[in-house]
Amino acid sequence: MAVDQTLIQGAGAVAQADAAKIGATAVGVGSMIDSITSVGQKLLDKRVEAAKVYDEKAQAVLDASGELPADEYDALYDNLQTNRDMFISGSRKDKALLTRDLNMKAQDVGEYKEFRTELADLKLNDTDGFSQSFIDSPEGEAYFNLLEDKSSLVQNDKGRLGVMMPGSDGEEVFTEISKLKDTIQKNRVDTASRDLLQVYANKNMQLSSQVAHGQKLDFPFEAQKNQLKTNLIGKSQNKMSLFYDEIIPGQPFAANFIDELQKNTYKDLGVELKDMDGDGQLDEADAELIFKELIKNDSNTANELLANYFTKHLQNNFESGTALRVKPDEGFEIKTNTQTGNDAFIPTREEPLGEY
Repeated sequence: MAVDQTLIQGAGAVAQADAAKIGATAVGVGSMIDSITSVGQKLLDKRVEAAKVYDEKAQAVLDASGELPADEYDALYDNLQTNRDMFISGSRKDKALLTRDLNMKAQDVGEYKEFRTELADLKLNDTDGFSQSFIDSPEGEAYFNLLEDKSSLVQNDKGRLGVMMPGSDGEEVFTEISKLKDTIQKNRVDTASRDLLQVYANKNMQLSSQVAHGQKLDFPFEAQKNQLKTNLIGKSQNKMSLFYDEIIPGQPFAANFIDELQKNTYKDLGVELKDMDGDGQLDEADAELIFKELIKNDSNTANELLANYFTKHLQNNFESGTALRVKPDEGFEIKTNTQTGNDAFIPTREEPLGEY
């Protein structure tokens, strides 16, 4: 049976049409693939750019570390890498939060570097650095351990960097860098009180030196002590420094008090005690223990002793001023002009002068 050419042509047309559709589909798929590839490339470009942005911000944190120990740098690097993938693939909100986190870390690391530099400088400063009370304390030891070549920075649940330090109950607690900086400032030698005491001492020496020959002026002990209690002891930025440091040059209260205590027996102090030596004498350890109990809780007795100690220093300067008083040479006396108030040296004569 002959095949209808029309059908053949129709079949061919159908086939061509189908082929065209397949081709169209193929073209469409290809275009779609191109489109997907384009979108994928843009997404990849964004991820690469996001990675670059994160790496730059993370590097700023690492750069801020300056001269921190190598272990600290490595620990920071590992810490920063934990959020890198989240920043790259995260939402706009994620990126904003992580950018804020990186900025805070850069600030924390910079402040920590400054803190360690200041800590080291103060530790080496024997005059205006740390109070001896801080240097000899467990707290001071914990702070100075932060200067060792090891990693100390940790992160709290808010993303801030700090260190673990001994708390009041002995357990370690997270401590922010700002608090570290405050602590070392509060435990410095009280130079303001030291300088103020020197001003008082100079004024008393000057006052004494200006007493006229033949006049008498007693040192106003109680008045001066009350001034020191109010203006110096009462306003001290670091009370422990007044006890332990050389507020009076070469004469720290603690060292002198402990030395004086050791000159006593327990019986002198009204205590019946049999010590190991059997002599009833206080040794240095006993004296230090008594001193620490004395100054505990800002006791009135300790403040009174400290006020007396400083006032005695002013009295010594007052008495030193007597050597600076003006004295007339032999054959002269000082007389004050009643009109001007000025002093003058007038020759003394046993006999009146004759008439000219």
